[in-house]
Amino acid sequence: MAMAGFVEGGSRTFQVSAALDEHRLVKLSSGKLAYAGLADGAAVLGSTTKETFAADEYVAVDLLNRPGTRILTAAGAFAVGAVIYTAANGKVDDVSASATRIGIALTASAADNDFAEILVSPLSVSP
Repeated sequence: MAMAGFVEGGSRTFQVSAALDEHRLVKLSSGKLAYAGLADGAAVLGSTTKETFAADEYVAVDLLNRPGTRILTAAGAFAVGAVIYTAANGKVDDVSASATRIGIALTASAADNDFAEILVSPLSVSP
């Protein structure tokens, strides 16, 4: 019988399915990390902590249940205090259509690919 492990801390290492950018929301796909998409809110594990360059590399993920804020990649412009939702390619935005709420913006984003500080609330992620 295989022995299951557990993680007490707020991060865990996973193998990636392809090159991934840092500060993106991720999910498991066929046992490896991939970008979370617009409607993948319930499947989001957390966010990448650094960039990877090829499939099968390993990267630490800040798990969604980790306390505190995190830096995430924006899909567009939004203001401080905006309610933030999942967007395509592991990014976040203030557009709610077909997306899942992730948290609140603590810093603004001026454009696509900006980094913003987000207060992530696991309670806001629902199936």
